[in-house]
Amino acid sequence: MRVATWNSQGNPTSSDSKIKILSNLLNECDIILIQECGGLSQASLDSVSTQKWLYSCEQVGAFNNRCTTCIISKQVPVAHGCIYLQTDTGRSSLYATFGEGFTVLTFHANAGGRGAADAQLVGQHAVGKIPGNFIIGGDFNCVPFDLSSRRNIIRIGSNSRGKELRIVSSGSNTHPGSHHELDYFLVSENIDVRNVAKYHMQGGDHYPVIMEFDIGY
Repeated sequence: MRVATWNSQGNPTSSDSKIKILSNLLNECDIILIQECGGLSQASLDSVSTQKWLYSCEQVGAFNNRCTTCIISKQVPVAHGCIYLQTDTGRSSLYATFGEGFTVLTFHANAGGRGAADAQLVGQHAVGKIPGNFIIGGDFNCVPFDLSSRRNIIRIGSNSRGKELRIVSSGSNTHPGSHHELDYFLVSENIDVRNVAKYHMQGGDHYPVIMEFDIGY
């Protein structure tokens, strides 16, 4: 399976260049996690592809109305909704759980030095409260190194102390404006990652990132 994460910096159907990227991602990926998706609707998505469905498109930034995220999938999830995290920045995470026994989450952390703290909270929730496997994709507004030192903190208080969380990144600059890698994935230990790479086209101020994976049990 393939999952993509992309901060589209506004509705991904709002320009020809973004539509081209969205169309390619829809063709290449099973699930797409988008941050800052603006007013994306099922109708506008259908104008690009009728093979995918929009789930959990919602405002998840209590103090920033740009923070609208969504999950696009060709599979029908058994559940989807919003996880309200106790973050100082008001950021929450949308999720969709699929019949194969895994949950995907899309997350947009706050900028301005708060990204790692936000990402830590969504990681703690996933490790402690989501049964089975999970994939968190998003714009974390911090580099993977900032999170690596927090992995043990994320595990503290989880229901299963042996449950692991891995940082899966492309190792590439995904945000040319800051010259940093801000877009990547956090995955549970039984997600068998085959490949992860930055997409070759930039849309908005971010590059999408695609991860190919299998689910282990």
